Amino acid sequence: MTHLGTQISALADGRLTGAARERALCHVAACGPCAEELRATRAAREALAAAADVAPAPDLAFRLLALGSTDACPIDTAPRGAARADTAPALGGGPVLGDAVGFGAEPFGGGRLGGGRLGGSVLAGGAGARPVPVRTVAVLGVGAAVVGLFLLGDVRDVSPDSHPAADLALLAAAGSAGGGTVAVSAAESTTVPAVTGTDVDPGALEAAWPGGVLPEGYTAVATHADAGWAELDLDGPVGAVVVQRQAGHLDDDLAAQVPSVTIGDHEVHVLSDVPWHAVWQSGDAVVGVIAAHRSRAVDALVAAYPHEQVDGGIAARMSRGWQTVVGAWAP
Repeated sequence: MTHLGTQISALADGRLTGAARERALCHVAACGPCAEELRATRAAREALAAAADVAPAPDLAFRLLALGSTDACPIDTAPRGAARADTAPALGGGPVLGDAVGFGAEPFGGGRLGGGRLGGSVLAGGAGARPVPVRTVAVLGVGAAVVGLFLLGDVRDVSPDSHPAADLALLAAAGSAGGGTVAVSAAESTTVPAVTGTDVDPGALEAAWPGGVLPEGYTAVATHADAGWAELDLDGPVGAVVVQRQAGHLDDDLAAQVPSVTIGDHEVHVLSDVPWHAVWQSGDAVVGVIAAHRSRAVDALVAAYPHEQVDGGIAARMSRGWQTVVGAWAP
């Protein structure tokens, strides 16, 4: 037999109506355990209804007011270390041991401890009223700011996407963007200003290629940038080349799983051969180059990328934290 369960409480409260109430009453008439539980539930409700409120003590208000009385703990406004005429007894005139603590002599609200008022001779100097020194507040504020900048300056691990389909899509977009550009001849200077395409933003160019100067034979055709990330599309001797720069630290596990080669001053990690996709750590950012295949022209591009030392010191980390704060508040 299935018992009423939680319907016992609803039946006792009168919340069951109609056919549901009739079915519950029929079940109680035939089920002893449910009938006993219903009687106990109704008895408990009757006992609670008959219970009277607990009346507070007559002197409750007086005692609450006494706890909040300012006379129980007066603030000592005398200078620290200064003599107090009303509490500092003369030499030899203090209370005798055994008479100093007068518990029970007076009510707590106006009692004396050792013959002096609480907060007077016992708490000499008024410790409760002593303000926090401004120097302490300043030191704590500077310390909090330093810790905050240190935490904000931490760089996250970066694992560049090396799927061939994604790389081919980037190269195709870069190739279509460079259809109307003018190539730089090999007879020109080895340092060429990179702002040549109409879709090139100088700020994004600087973010993707520090200094904004490309090696011989390459032309910037488009740029894309977002928070902590920049992309530069190039047109060069081997066609379209994509350069990406992302703030962060190259994932150590990823770097250990792929082959590496030294090109110029960079230790380059090759993520794929076709299309050729290589990445390396440059300062506090991860730089990647995507080309259709590796060639001498691509190696020259990688070698010409400005080399930045990796600085994991405290000062560098705080500097990155400050740049994060400034970037967050910048319009």
